[in-house]
Amino acid sequence: MTGIHYGHGVMDLRMLSRSLPVILAPILLTKPVIHPLSEEASAAQLYEQALAHIERLDSPNTRRLGACAAMGCWAAMIDLNDEVKTFVTELEPALVLARKAAAQQEVNWTSKGQNGEHLIHLGRLARTISGMFVISARQALAEGNHSLAIDDLSAAVRVTRQAAATPSFMAKLIETAALRPAFDTLAEHLPAFSKPQLESLRQQLERLPKSPSLEEVFLGEYEVGKRNAAAPDPQTGAVDPTTVKMFSELKGFYQALATATSLRKKSFAKKVQEQVEKHPDNPFAQALANLFPPQHEMATAELIRWAMLETAIRIRLEGEQAASQSKDPVFEQPFFFKKTDQGFELGSKFQSNGKSIQVRFGP
Repeated sequence: MTGIHYGHGVMDLRMLSRSLPVILAPILLTKPVIHPLSEEASAAQLYEQALAHIERLDSPNTRRLGACAAMGCWAAMIDLNDEVKTFVTELEPALVLARKAAAQQEVNWTSKGQNGEHLIHLGRLARTISGMFVISARQALAEGNHSLAIDDLSAAVRVTRQAAATPSFMAKLIETAALRPAFDTLAEHLPAFSKPQLESLRQQLERLPKSPSLEEVFLGEYEVGKRNAAAPDPQTGAVDPTTVKMFSELKGFYQALATATSLRKKSFAKKVQEQVEKHPDNPFAQALANLFPPQHEMATAELIRWAMLETAIRIRLEGEQAASQSKDPVFEQPFFFKKTDQGFELGSKFQSNGKSIQVRFGP
């Protein structure tokens, strides 16, 4: 298990959705309808078929694939035994479908008859598919098939990026939660990869879709809120013009904070308060004042962890001097570097939930 201080515990998207203002994140719990696949099936259809296969399996492990707790994720921590090996074999049809989906560059999660706001389902899909790729990769590593392991770990990261293709706070949370088992597994096994394997991993990660920037997330969240503000009431069919007006007044609010996302925590929180004071009579501004700083902290922490993974790969390829050439994206200085018995640690002064971020690369 890797020494990663996530500081977020279990990512409960249902709980989070209840904490957001209703206007910002209405959630549809209805699953998309599964249709037979054609030869030209889209990535979204392939992922849905993979998930449907997983959920039809008669195994308690099915529900555990996307499960994470404070100490780690099931897929990254479970001891590999004959039962798990059998389970991975049973997952093979779903893995074939999901690998085809991951090979596609784009995913359109919106299908005919849906409005695209099925984020709870998308979160479950991303966590489950990512967990499946991770448990498959770990089994492949145990069997000495490092090439397959690297392919599946890269695919696990890809599905998290694909799930966050439309930037918003909820999409960023989905990406973060689904990435965790893949990140943990990569960190644990990185020192054991050969240089050719690491080069293959580096190239695959470089070809991944980019994770939405914090600025893109904030601007995307405004678009989500604007659409929701203008949505008809499900019971009366009426649109509340006051709600539409009040939310439209916050465009500058979102834009100002989007351009401030590179600031450190205290400076960003100050910027939020400055913007709130410009909208003293807007209740949405007051609600956002409580929402934005923790979202900024979480997304910044994930940005740092990913930069640490990229640095760790360079250290293994180029030597320890790469640590001194690394760059913390917040403090713009090298990460702290410390050798361990079977690897090394990287650290940042940035604190998430009161703890400095540290990642151990190695068992």
